[in-house]
Amino acid sequence: MTGREYKARVARQIAQYATAPLHDAPPIYEYWSNTYLRPKLNAVFGVDSMTAFYAEHIIQRVAVTPDPVTRILSIGAGDAELEVEVAQHLLSRGIVTFRLECLELSPALIERANRRISDAGLSSHLSVIQSDLNSWSAAKRSSRHYTAVLANYILHHIVELERLFEGVAAAIGSSGVFLTADMIGRDGHMRWPEALGIITALWDTLPDELKYNHHLGVTDYTFNNWDCCRDGGFEGVRAQDILPLLVRRFHFEKFLAAGNLTDVFCGRLYGPNYLNPAHLSGTRGHRRPH
Repeated sequence: MTGREYKARVARQIAQYATAPLHDAPPIYEYWSNTYLRPKLNAVFGVDSMTAFYAEHIIQRVAVTPDPVTRILSIGAGDAELEVEVAQHLLSRGIVTFRLECLELSPALIERANRRISDAGLSSHLSVIQSDLNSWSAAKRSSRHYTAVLANYILHHIVELERLFEGVAAAIGSSGVFLTADMIGRDGHMRWPEALGIITALWDTLPDELKYNHHLGVTDYTFNNWDCCRDGGFEGVRAQDILPLLVRRFHFEKFLAAGNLTDVFCGRLYGPNYLNPAHLSGTRGHRRPH
């Protein structure tokens, strides 16, 4: 990727999320998540939400590494919604001497994050630093040690994954923890051939109103194995490299994988079609796509 192309992608990425909501999963995703994903999350991690996933594992690490001030780093924090919730969770559990630093590239999202932090009265605990994660290095933070580094659905936007993981490893040292949740499927969030065959077979059984593509504004009468990188941004740019590189560079204490087939029907492209309760019960509804 040339420097010119990279700058163009960065500009597109910033523009894309300047006004768009970051947490706009369709209702069907919430249904699937609460019904099928939450029990798995509880079984593996002992929590019922992503906020608790991050906060409770930070608390566990604090118990065995009692630094005077717990330092936490969140890379690609966006508008800091998750980070504010994590901070509130930590405070509710009696963890009061901590600093959570948020790295974010977009000036628009930094502004929203600072406003959210101020409104929550958490300015003494949270701060936001502008940073391009493709060139970020832990050494630039004066070799600070962090009890935990958080990466919530940001790794699939990163080109320089190897460099980033080296920085994270340096930041957590031998006693910190790297906590992450992300998309680890095929690049561009496409389906692998094995999954594609199943999706295509299922697609042929669906009524047309469930095939409306909300991203392109068309009805996909045949399944569109869309490559999200076609838009010229970083969406899923190296998604398939995330897990192998994590395995190579870190040691997993806990791991949970879910989705794949269900992602197609619960995501932003087709998920909004499943608003009719009749579809949740397996019967054909009559709502036309908008």
